[in-house]
Amino acid sequence: MGIEFAIITPCRNAARWIGKCIQSVRAQTHTDWRMIVIDDASDDNTMEVAVTAAGSDARVTVIRQPKRRYALHNVVEAIDRYAPHDAIITILDGDDWLSDPDALKAVAGEYEKSQTLDALWTFHLYENGKRAPLCRPIPDGVSPLDSDWRSSHLKTFRKRLIWGVDRRIWKDDRGEWWKSGYDVALYLPMLCLAREYTFLDRACYVYNRNAARDHLHAQQARNAHAVWEKIRASEARRRVKKNVLFFVNGVRGGDGRFAWSPGSARPPMGVLTLMARLKARGHGVRLCDRYLKLDWWPTPETMDWADVIGVYVSTPNLADGKHILQRARTENGRAKILAGGPHATIAPNDLLPLADAVCRGEADDAILDLVETDAAGIVDAGREKYLDAVPFPAYDYLAAHALLYRETWPFGDTRPVGVLNTSRGCPHACAFCEVRNIMGRRWVAQSPERVANDLRELVRVTGAKAVYFREDNFAVSKERVRAICAEFKHLDFGVQWACEIRADAAADEELVQDMAAAGCSGFYIGFESGSQRMLDLYRKGVTVAECAAAGDNARRHGIAVAASLIVNHPAETDEDRAASDALMDYVRPRVVWRNRYREPARAVEGATQ
Repeated sequence: MGIEFAIITPCRNAARWIGKCIQSVRAQTHTDWRMIVIDDASDDNTMEVAVTAAGSDARVTVIRQPKRRYALHNVVEAIDRYAPHDAIITILDGDDWLSDPDALKAVAGEYEKSQTLDALWTFHLYENGKRAPLCRPIPDGVSPLDSDWRSSHLKTFRKRLIWGVDRRIWKDDRGEWWKSGYDVALYLPMLCLAREYTFLDRACYVYNRNAARDHLHAQQARNAHAVWEKIRASEARRRVKKNVLFFVNGVRGGDGRFAWSPGSARPPMGVLTLMARLKARGHGVRLCDRYLKLDWWPTPETMDWADVIGVYVSTPNLADGKHILQRARTENGRAKILAGGPHATIAPNDLLPLADAVCRGEADDAILDLVETDAAGIVDAGREKYLDAVPFPAYDYLAAHALLYRETWPFGDTRPVGVLNTSRGCPHACAFCEVRNIMGRRWVAQSPERVANDLRELVRVTGAKAVYFREDNFAVSKERVRAICAEFKHLDFGVQWACEIRADAAADEELVQDMAAAGCSGFYIGFESGSQRMLDLYRKGVTVAECAAAGDNARRHGIAVAASLIVNHPAETDEDRAASDALMDYVRPRVVWRNRYREPARAVEGATQ
């Protein structure tokens, strides 16, 4: 596969120049690129000129921000949302332009020479054709932090670097995005994270000094110093490389408690995203998943290798989680031991005596302090509210170590099946469900564009022919589902997919039709019961009629159904059970899972909301 560029173009009041900028990209001889133009609430007709310049070229996306957010915020979120995960990010301001039609071709040639080249910059010309001074390489042996590196040139880097950045450096002490100095704030951390970087001694960029730029000069000088200090502090923590061994607890008997059956073992998505984040920062990562292999334990060499041991603990398999924590402490007395996962969120005090730090909540950002600092005790990480920033799971690690997960796919014979997670939480209040205790009732989700990029990367890394969206409620937002379907149809992945969906959403035939047209071949629906009395008792918020309509719509549009029922509730009667059997006879699902009712665990005070 060749080099693909994601060109990010922030602009404001650039109507005089944005057309030339876009045309300089469309004229490139290297044609594998996509361009994201972000109009930052311009006062002129920048948006209209950009749309006209883009024409019918589907590779150019033009976005208008209704309220000003400034360049750094716009650029970072555009990378998170729109850029393919294997793309080369290219920063091109909207009042500048590429120097000649072969500029991207020259840059692509350098990246093609080395898989470890992570960042490259070039020198620039002024609009009058003169070469700008001070555009030069960083001397060997000199850290980017200690160099006189200058930012006004074509700046490129691999997208994966962004997952290693401590994002706190992009905001001031009040938590607000920096409004100036975005070149340094964005690119300097990338150079620090890069395995290899280089200066291409070629003019690829024209810097337009005639543009009326909003530099906020006094503020920029203050910001530059503050940003530099934040980057320096982050680098000081990151340079102390850590080896992190992650465990996932498996089934282990002996305490008489219920344990999940390992009939299907899906990749541990949360752990894999943490691994990807730490790997992008240069730390070593390894995995021991005892749910995949019940007797798996690392070799003594691997245990000695670990500086940090992180244990994912689920409540049903708590016994093995505690076993891992105890044994790890015995076999590696020097390692810092962390505990996280669902049980750490609802009952952190259960684990604190066995771990140095227990993370309550979602560790996507907290993992950096947990690994790189002396953070200890109960660490309340809260919830991740912006999922486009979460790294793509480390599927490359699974492939490199030949870890083969068993996925139940009752929707046909398609293999292999990959798993993705694009949303968290659920706004509903079903009486039997523990999701609200673990993730809260606030539902957050990735953008449709990010979902499409994840699917593309899953296919690229694993060769998946089908994907299961493993999340509690894929269709909370019908608008988002329709946008995802549009992305899938446009990109034509040729991949089947299935998701977990409520019966009331699947009762919307127009939505189901859109999903089927975009490749959806399976619904996992928690019907719970065919009795309205029991559905009301469960506070499910659906009707039996909606359940029946969901079955009708799925059947009509060729979508197979896997059904879930709750059985053995103390209040369930023979009539209720008969009603459930009648509903299943009507829906005719491919498979029915009957789950024994059990009282949900109570959340601890202050659990994540």
